Amino acid sequence: ANLVNDDFVEIQRIRRGVNKELCFLRVVFRWAYKNDLINLSVFDKVSMLKTSKPIPDILTKEEDRAYYKAVKSLDDRILRIAYWILKYTGVRRSELLELKWKDLDVDKGYIKLSKTKNMDEEIVPIHPKLNRVLKWIKRGEPDELVIPYKKARITRAFRKALEYANLGYKKSPVHILRHSLGARIIEHDLSDKGERMAQEILRHKTKAMTKF
Repeated sequence: ANLVNDDFVEIQRIRRGVNKELCFLRVVFRWAYKNDLINLSVFDKVSMLKTSKPIPDILTKEEDRAYYKAVKSLDDRILRIAYWILKYTGVRRSELLELKWKDLDVDKGYIKLSKTKNMDEEIVPIHPKLNRVLKWIKRGEPDELVIPYKKARITRAFRKALEYANLGYKKSPVHILRHSLGARIIEHDLSDKGERMAQEILRHKTKAMTKF
């Protein structure tokens, strides 16, 4: 059964790769057609291969512990704060890097996201464990960034941590914490209520986006 599943996953990976290349070629051919370099828009007759939605990587509880231990080994206080916020809120990397200290209200228990994926202002509840951490750490000035790092630096550091934890085969070293949070909520409550809660916490527009 595992062999069949592995074969299916590999076929889907190859098909998605082919579709990606076809997209590049389509751009080139359409540009050539619009500029009268070719007489026929050949991609009008080309169809993309059918693929399933890729299953996102998640961390088990044991893997999560190993991952955090590896993050701690990097000896960077800011990276640890980033890990805690990502793990307990499910915010996206871009949202994390926009956070200012004034956006974290530990007394009222919420985080204000001023720039989300949908360009809306949203309120995210602070998990009790994260709240205790935020009360303990030294805060910066209200208008200072909580994580004053660039996207590339966060990704490289978290990728290094995954490798230190022997989890280098996992994809999306930052986004994996968002997926793992959603999976953990659903594991805790396998009913529709659990899915709705995960959808609400992750701020997905549809339930289908929250499926794991």
